[in-house]
Amino acid sequence: MATERITTRRRLSGTAGQIPDGRFFSRSTASVLLALAGLLLGGTSAQADTAQPVPSASPVSSRVGLLDARRPDAPRLVLGQPQPEGEALHYLRLSPPMGKKPECCVQAGAAVQDASILQYRGEDAVPADERDAKFQKAPEEGFVGLLLAKNAVVSRTHAHRVVLRWPDRKARLRVDHCLSSEGMHVKVAESGAKGQWVPKAHYYLPLGADVTPDCPAS
Repeated sequence: MATERITTRRRLSGTAGQIPDGRFFSRSTASVLLALAGLLLGGTSAQADTAQPVPSASPVSSRVGLLDARRPDAPRLVLGQPQPEGEALHYLRLSPPMGKKPECCVQAGAAVQDASILQYRGEDAVPADERDAKFQKAPEEGFVGLLLAKNAVVSRTHAHRVVLRWPDRKARLRVDHCLSSEGMHVKVAESGAKGQWVPKAHYYLPLGADVTPDCPAS
């Protein structure tokens, strides 16, 4: 009887599916585990491939533009970055007189062929992407101003400088404007490291008349 019990135990120890000491798996069990691991890894890879990048704050070029509203019934504007036609945009008066906060709103229209506003590319000035525009409520008097993205906070440092900031952007923008003998210069710079300002855009608006220059000597 003792011999029969020992023989039975030896036979069971070699049967597939038995793990007497925890060191060995049957082939069927290993195949199932490998398949599950493949599914898990495949799912992780698919999630990584379809993951969308976190959107960054919009660039300077989409936050500041130039508005020529000297004729309130036929304003024109320049956007550093194209926006959808009919998009409502806030604006800030530069001259005359300087506005204290942004106003609403002006809408961008179609591009014009007889553009007069210039934009500097290094030392060269080229026609800017000038567009027709339309006020939601036309002002009574003409002016030249800035186009601004929503939620801009405006600080006036002196007669020829405006500093802008937005709640979702750490860097500030500085806008300097002045008159040359026949036109207005508008320069946009972004705050950088160690108090430096990095130039971002330079517009020139011909006024078609002699004016008293007030631009600082360069």
